[in-house]
Amino acid sequence: MKRLLILITAFFTICGSAIAQDQTGLSKKQMREIRKISKTLAKKNIKEGWELIESTTMRKAVEQLQIRKAQKCQEIVGITYGKKDMVVAKTAARNAAINEYAEYCRSIVTARINTDIKDISGEEANNLVAGYLREVAMEMDGELQPVYSLFRRDRKGKIDVKIYYVVDVDNALAARRKALENAAREMDLSNRFGDRISDFVVKGYDDLKTIGE
Repeated sequence: MKRLLILITAFFTICGSAIAQDQTGLSKKQMREIRKISKTLAKKNIKEGWELIESTTMRKAVEQLQIRKAQKCQEIVGITYGKKDMVVAKTAARNAAINEYAEYCRSIVTARINTDIKDISGEEANNLVAGYLREVAMEMDGELQPVYSLFRRDRKGKIDVKIYYVVDVDNALAARRKALENAAREMDLSNRFGDRISDFVVKGYDDLKTIGE
């Protein structure tokens, strides 16, 4: 009986490990590397005086972010400093993340316009980029998925907040494409440039990077 119980326990332990592996979709080697990186980053956060807003450990929070990144999500970081109120600070950090993302998108689209479209005036290009930034901010607001949040207070009680978000890469690409197409449509540029508008976003697909750090 004792041997049977040992075998049953071992079976469920193995099954539990397999289920956990299926949930992340990552290999054991990837998870070992993630745990190593997470341990280092968690120590760095603590050393810099950051505390978690969520009810978990720093290592687990950082590990979850690393897992999401390994699952092909894009990291976006929103930071704000010196706020008096936590709610205000968290809102400012989210807005900062959106603005960082929009600025990142602006640099890609501006470069693509200068490279790929010659038959557009400087004023049209500027208006297109401005419209695109507005559309991106609206589209990406719904795509941001918070993973964990950090805060720290200075001696005067002012609050710094740093929030780590991820966006699904495919969803982010679709949102950027939709934002640019909407901006072009508002300026009646869609008929003139056709698929070249969408191509800007697609060609920028490989330029993904961590934002906000």
